[in-house]
Amino acid sequence: MIDENTPLLHDDVESLQLPRPAYKAKEGLENVRMKDWILIAIISCSGFLNIFTAQSTILMLPAIGSTYSIPIHRQQLITSSYNIASGSLILLWARVADVYGSGLIFIVGSVIFTITSASLPVAPNEATLYVFRALQGMGTAAAMPSSIGILVATFPAGKRRNYALVLYNSISQLGSVLGNITGGVIGGYLSWHWVFWFAAIIGATVTVVAVQTIPWKGLRPKAPLAEVEKTLSVDWLGGLLVTASLTLLLVTVSSGASWTDVQTLLQLIAGLVLGYFFIRRQRKLEASCTQSPLFRLSLLSSSGLSPALFTYACFHASFNAFLVYASLFYQQYLGLSVLQTTLRFIPSGLSCCLIALFVGPALSRIPGFYLLIGAIFANITSALLFTLPISPSTSYWAYGFPAMCLTISIEFQAPVLSLFVVKCLDQNNQAIGGGLLQTSNNL
Repeated sequence: MIDENTPLLHDDVESLQLPRPAYKAKEGLENVRMKDWILIAIISCSGFLNIFTAQSTILMLPAIGSTYSIPIHRQQLITSSYNIASGSLILLWARVADVYGSGLIFIVGSVIFTITSASLPVAPNEATLYVFRALQGMGTAAAMPSSIGILVATFPAGKRRNYALVLYNSISQLGSVLGNITGGVIGGYLSWHWVFWFAAIIGATVTVVAVQTIPWKGLRPKAPLAEVEKTLSVDWLGGLLVTASLTLLLVTVSSGASWTDVQTLLQLIAGLVLGYFFIRRQRKLEASCTQSPLFRLSLLSSSGLSPALFTYACFHASFNAFLVYASLFYQQYLGLSVLQTTLRFIPSGLSCCLIALFVGPALSRIPGFYLLIGAIFANITSALLFTLPISPSTSYWAYGFPAMCLTISIEFQAPVLSLFVVKCLDQNNQAIGGGLLQTSNNL
């Protein structure tokens, strides 16, 4: 079994699993208080809302574009503004959460998300719509990494913490598949406004309940007295550099312009240069004793964290692309309506909801390495089924149904790699770990 203070290296991945039920009762789930279960549910809902908001908006793009007379080539900005703000700010928010307390930053992020979600349906024009979407992304950038910090600080190392993290990731990832389904139902029976009003209602509920259930004591990071001043600091200049760098890189990728375009090349070069200065500054601060860096880059080379983040990024790039292009296949190639497309995604939502109940028990019996390999192959197979030449007359049950069922891969991949990252980082960098995972997802 993995020691809590030992980073997981390549040989340790096979042993990544939850403690078996043979442990003492005091370490088991039977002693988890109802308040703790509510906390897990509320924190998980915030993760669910982040992914749900991103996915459900995709099906609503034509309707939103029609309302604001947005041409097709600019409609991607509705999703890009959210993703760019979330992806570029998340590392800075993660460090702020580690310094000032995950609970406080979680509430701040939830409030921002709720207010902007409620404001989006009444945005007076296209420009304001993009601003509100960016602010909504900023809210999730604050709440997402703070979630990991809250769970790690609340539950001691062992079975309860592992199960809490597994439940958090399992419920959060449901947003990927349920976002398309819910967005389709809302779009078919109501208006696109209700996608954001629904998110605002859930966000407000999460905020109110979180204030009552978050264990505020002990959420501030603990450090030896000699390092308190260094530990409790935020590298604001580093945060500005990495935020600007990620913003430029994400804008470059999201713009859809030609790579030979002068503006695209200038944005790419500027983003890479700012990224270089960020890395240089972090190395300098890590070697000094005057200030803590935004993120200790040495962790990427010494703990196996880099391969885990790379795997996480590649998996989500493939998985999210599959969901988007499957939607386009049904709507644009087959000419199906939003509701008809939604019906074809229902097996994905049902299978993921069912399998989420068994992820924890599976990790207590099967090494995480094998679950991760299985999830990767399931994800690949799901996409391959859509690469085959499919005639419009081909039955949905031949290719579409098994492809949708195989989306259960996300329910195993995210918990396994999240547990890995938590094991790699110390108590004072757990929110940064959550930020790195979310940044990998956004990239």
